[in-house]
Amino acid sequence: MRSNSTSLVERRVRMALGTGDRKGLNTWLARLPMEAKEKDEWRYWQADLLMERGRDDEAKEILHALMQQRGFYPMVAAQRLGEEYTFRIDKAPGNASPALTQGPEMARVRELMYWNMDNTARSEWANLVTSRTTDEKAQLARYAFDNHWWDLSVQATIAGKLWDHLEERFPLAYKDLFDRYTSGKDIPQSYAMAIARQESAWNPKVRSPVGASGLMQIMPGTATHTVKMFNIPGYSSPSQLLDPDTNINIGTSYLQYVYQQFGNNRIFASAAYNAGPGRVRTWLGNSAGRIDAVAFVESIPFSETRGYVKNVLAYDAYYRYFMGQKDTLMSDAEWQRRY
Repeated sequence: MRSNSTSLVERRVRMALGTGDRKGLNTWLARLPMEAKEKDEWRYWQADLLMERGRDDEAKEILHALMQQRGFYPMVAAQRLGEEYTFRIDKAPGNASPALTQGPEMARVRELMYWNMDNTARSEWANLVTSRTTDEKAQLARYAFDNHWWDLSVQATIAGKLWDHLEERFPLAYKDLFDRYTSGKDIPQSYAMAIARQESAWNPKVRSPVGASGLMQIMPGTATHTVKMFNIPGYSSPSQLLDPDTNINIGTSYLQYVYQQFGNNRIFASAAYNAGPGRVRTWLGNSAGRIDAVAFVESIPFSETRGYVKNVLAYDAYYRYFMGQKDTLMSDAEWQRRY
């Protein structure tokens, strides 16, 4: 019976991907409504099926069109074609006008940021940004960036939907701390920064409803376990996780732990950081080496974790770009192995 529920059909597509069921993939992709078929993920998998049938020209046309977009699947398309992905970056706007920077709202933001009252500053910043034009939001994003208010820079780009203002969206925040705490570890610095950007959008004082804290959103129990495992001195209270130095020290250590557990594979490590190592092992057992990297990511059953992994890999690519490290979305080892 043909289902009219798009979410249910998409779930069946992902189930087919997760088990390597090519016939099921074809069947359920065909049942998607036309609007859903235009999503990046389903355009990619339609191209994948076309390649399997020897219709390479049609497949490449889809993949080249995907490459003109931003995010995970456009970068996957570039890697599939063996071509370099082009990062579209809007030029930084001019200096913010005095009307934006010299009013009482900005004075309050400056005072709050000076006293490290980040969450209150974010509320003031949201009030300042909300009613502004897109161009003014771009100016404010740049103003925050230039003042090293990393989370406020990100917040302004989101408010203005300034998706191609990559420098303001992905500042090299706390780079000195990431230099220090990734030195001697296997994890790439860009990857650790991508995790932090996904977890907190660079707000060092953020707390989740379940108790995760700080830049890398560390749970108190995870912090205690990691401190013991890596012999990290000076940690005694979960409140210290709101300190960027402490948070990045513990967070990169835990990330190193899951990264090594899963053979230095960022797909697995990212999923484990979000959903736990046990779940990743379960998903690997279910796929049993029958699928490729992209199918594994798309078949992750938790939508939050699936989106998390896609974002982290794309964010890592952005950070590598800004560090002058041009590379494909996935490493050869990640791309070529079976999952």
